[in-house]
Amino acid sequence: MLTITMKTDSPREAVEILQEALEKEMLRLKYGLNLARKRLKSFEKRYNVSSETFMNEWRPKIWKARTWSMWNGQESISFMAY
Repeated sequence: MLTITMKTDSPREAVEILQEALEKEMLRLKYGLNLARKRLKSFEKRYNVSSETFMNEWRPKIWKARTWSMWNGQESISFMAY
């Protein structure tokens, strides 16, 4: 767990700065999630198979393939967001 200690003479300004930083981080996370979802759709369209089918049926058969590695990474990112 990360602990941040902040001392300030202006609590209101500190709160505003922290809120802005958290909002920017949330935007970055949302952008990354949307990018992962777009990449998943690209794989699904390219191979005409859902990510669920890929993960459950194809993955064990082609675990060394580069495509699996990239697809698996995107699926992992997408899964963590739920």
